[in-house]
Amino acid sequence: MENRKNLEASDPVSPEGELGSRNERIGFFSGTSDEDVLGIIDTYFDFFSLLAEKPSHFFNIQHSILESIWLGRESASYAREAGDATSETQKKDKRFRSGQWDENPLFKELKDTYLRLEENVLGSVSEMDGLREPLKQKVEFYMARYLEIFSPANFLITNPEVLKMTLETGGENLIRGAINFLSDWDPLKGNLKLRMVKESAFAVGVDIAVSKGSVIFQNRLMQLIRYAPSTSEVNEIPLLIIPPWINKYYILDLKPENSFVKWAVSNGLTVYVISWVNPKQDLAEIDFDDYGTEGFLEAVNIVASESETGRLNALGYCIGGTLLGAMLGYMASKNDNRVSGATFLTTMLDFNEPGDLGVFVNERNINVIEKRLDDRGFLSGEDMAFVFNLLRARDLVWHFYINNYLLGKDPAPFDILFWNADTTRLPAKMHKSYLKNMYINNLLARPGRLVIRNEKIDLGIVTTPVCFVSAVEDHIAPWRSTLQGANLFNGPKHFILTEGGHVAGVVNPPGDKAYSHRVLGQDGDNKVVEKNNTEIHDYSWWLTWLEWMQSRSGKKTMAKLQNTSAIEPSPGSYVMVK
Repeated sequence: MENRKNLEASDPVSPEGELGSRNERIGFFSGTSDEDVLGIIDTYFDFFSLLAEKPSHFFNIQHSILESIWLGRESASYAREAGDATSETQKKDKRFRSGQWDENPLFKELKDTYLRLEENVLGSVSEMDGLREPLKQKVEFYMARYLEIFSPANFLITNPEVLKMTLETGGENLIRGAINFLSDWDPLKGNLKLRMVKESAFAVGVDIAVSKGSVIFQNRLMQLIRYAPSTSEVNEIPLLIIPPWINKYYILDLKPENSFVKWAVSNGLTVYVISWVNPKQDLAEIDFDDYGTEGFLEAVNIVASESETGRLNALGYCIGGTLLGAMLGYMASKNDNRVSGATFLTTMLDFNEPGDLGVFVNERNINVIEKRLDDRGFLSGEDMAFVFNLLRARDLVWHFYINNYLLGKDPAPFDILFWNADTTRLPAKMHKSYLKNMYINNLLARPGRLVIRNEKIDLGIVTTPVCFVSAVEDHIAPWRSTLQGANLFNGPKHFILTEGGHVAGVVNPPGDKAYSHRVLGQDGDNKVVEKNNTEIHDYSWWLTWLEWMQSRSGKKTMAKLQNTSAIEPSPGSYVMVK
């Protein structure tokens, strides 16, 4: 459980043999000297140009560094801004949570000096005159990642935990670490695949994704899974789940004890889930519209036809929620009201403030990204991993670097990280249009600007009751941005804000160790606003959501098996494609 709360999953790395040349395997996003895909070179060029214009800024940064190192705890900026390096905030820093950092005065000073340095430098950069958005966000982000490299936790001789283990084992940990490194390093392709979990830790359909069900439909984009009831009575209006297609669907059907699907079924909901295809070059021309019509609408037609009421509820997660929102606008334009209620898990609809992801997507580097996508025909999971891991480098890079290579340990068998390492690809055309339409032009939030199958999408005409579930520590879909998206709809709103992040906040089964949550918008509210004094519910958001969902799921009826013939048992074959 500690791992679940401390680690956030991101999209994983790609399988061997499908990414082409050595340069491609080194990294789609790393680019070359003339193809700065992430805009790192441009960011620092603009930053140092600003320093050159006003040398006083450069001296201020130098002063903050010297102040951190030589003036110690009495430094002016440290006393003003940072407080004690062992404050509650800094005690939560996972890099230094071991008591060994404070037991020895030398290591304590190393830790405190580094934390002062990190905070003072970032503070000096942030307070620079003339540093404006979006450059300010980029400089702060890349400077933070740069400073993380020099944490004393990352080095053998300055990490007391590593030194202690080295002395106790006679250096055996370093030998194991070297073996781990060599097993992760591919000398032919020149890349390092840092393992977060053993590939053999779980098996899909055996240990995870084991909820009983059947694939009842499939096309080139998806398989539709219907899960078997586990209660004698079920709600008459079923639930269709639209997961993100940048990962595999079973993040919502992990081990039985934390499977959202199993839990929903056990509470009387009839659940259907879309399992998206893992596309290759032959689907390079698939677009966002196709996911909406061949994926979502096709599933809606089937689920509605099997419902006694002809209606259904829908739940979208991440980009699956973005698709759900867009398609609700499409359905509203056609007076199609078959969706009784819609749930959005950590979903962006208004991309005006995309958070740290905005660092990577802008007009300056979009053309380079598009060229790379055209050359390959898809975006690989490795590319997505590079970006998402960079967002949480402390947890998703340096934690495993220390664990695997310095402490010489194997990664823990953690189901979320296993899912995280089970890669998917994105069709080139879809990814390009998604970046431009959502992140660059924010069309979904602008009435009539996004067009799907000749229909102009306006979320303002959608009156379907909606429930948003967002997470306080979400770096992918910042909760304040998701709140703005919720207010684009014109119907009743329910807004749940849970602790945790984009994945661990969602995979949050009821129990003693579940994250708490607050309700910012009550059902019936036509607008949700940020509130800081709402009641904290010390239990999983799943329970609050279930109450909302069941109120829109109709009466109870006897559970029965559908007559539709099954193609194959769940989890189906699409999810098995590497």
